[in-house]
Amino acid sequence: KKARLREQIDLYEKDMVTNSVPFTCKVCDAAVPEGEGVCLKSCHHLLCRSCLVAAIERSGTVAVKCPFIGNDVTCVMDLQDSEIRSLLSKEEYDEFLEKGLTEVKVAVKNFFHCRTPDCPWWCLVEGGVVEVECKLCGRTSCARCDAMHTGMTCAEYQAWRASKMQ
Repeated sequence: KKARLREQIDLYEKDMVTNSVPFTCKVCDAAVPEGEGVCLKSCHHLLCRSCLVAAIERSGTVAVKCPFIGNDVTCVMDLQDSEIRSLLSKEEYDEFLEKGLTEVKVAVKNFFHCRTPDCPWWCLVEGGVVEVECKLCGRTSCARCDAMHTGMTCAEYQAWRASKMQ
């Protein structure tokens, strides 16, 4: 019993669990050799890597659902982040994380992203905070009008911008 439990724990500590026997993918019907497919940790469905990558790419959210559909049943379990990271290249995974950050920006009203170009820093702005100092680049931005205008009020900055546009 202890050996079986240790085996299960070892499997779940891996980033991704591969199949130990050949199988047929339930999504695309492809024959998948031993070690070439994935057994999802959350639902234990066996699927080919191509179908899982396609599900990640098609997903409109970072909560990627298992693409298994069978006998009028659709799986409702999510892929784990470690599985997604293992299935994607570094660049693809970075894009995936960026998509998640965009979701947060849209969903959270007091989300603030530093206005310095290419600065990745962000925070949650509470209450009446107007000026936000970036903890990475040190520049100050206005949380009220979402611009950088140190030494000017929002109205002065808007007037200055309007004069530059003419």
